[in-house]
Amino acid sequence: MQVRMISKWQWLLAQLTRTLWVRASLYAVLAVAAALLAIVVQQLLPGPLPVTVGADAVDRILDILASSMLAVTTFSLRETLHKSAICLSTQPRV
Repeated sequence: MQVRMISKWQWLLAQLTRTLWVRASLYAVLAVAAALLAIVVQQLLPGPLPVTVGADAVDRILDILASSMLAVTTFSLRETLHKSAICLSTQPRV
């Protein structure tokens, strides 16, 4: 069996990418890049797109997303509280 060694820089990069703020910052940078790319692509298009999305459709999509996020958050919070209640109710054996 061959053991693969990684360099110090690879290990540091792996540790850094596991932190939450790095991932959030990467998503923010990608969002700004996507917005700037949209400006460039808009100038390359010959005219307005034939499909328009109404405010009602956007409102419905945002409503679905909000409901889903609320359900996931409620479930996660319930499970976290359940696990902490179990941990607090048990006594260590002496």
